[in-house]
Amino acid sequence: RSIQRAPEPLSVRYQALEVMDGEVLDRVWRLHYPALTVRIQPAEILVPYWRPGLRFQVECEEALDLADFYCRMEFNPEILKTHQIFQGQLFQPAGRRGIILDDSRSEEGILEIRGVSLDKRSGSGMTGSGTLFEVEMDILAAGSSALKIVEFEGVSLSLPEQSVELSGLSHSTVNIYS
Repeated sequence: RSIQRAPEPLSVRYQALEVMDGEVLDRVWRLHYPALTVRIQPAEILVPYWRPGLRFQVECEEALDLADFYCRMEFNPEILKTHQIFQGQLFQPAGRRGIILDDSRSEEGILEIRGVSLDKRSGSGMTGSGTLFEVEMDILAAGSSALKIVEFEGVSLSLPEQSVELSGLSHSTVNIYS
């Protein structure tokens, strides 16, 4: 019995292997590609009350062909209010589609974000580590608020089951002083 090297994820040989035996492909994938880590940066934010707002990044490590994601975050709505979302550097080049923000539940302290990133020319998703998106929030009052990623779902077109395995989610704390 001969041992063969696993084909590259976006190659024709890889797609043929997926058709033949998706279970083997899944095991090969999990051995060679790490799970996705998503975190809020910075881990702690200290801001004076007189500033109108603050900005933080949601970063991911080890993304591979990430084509679609959904992220739900929670915060203290008495302290903060969602203002705007910006695409991170992982959405470069500019030919990629953008982020959709649902701030309809902002008054409840819930922020929902859906991102779709397919390169218009190649059809591939985001690959690499870096900033997925940035969040700008208005400061409403002095106090403390946790920023928590309570749910993150990702889809990779290269995975047999398409859903991305997560290795961890990290959170942040915001302290607004007067």
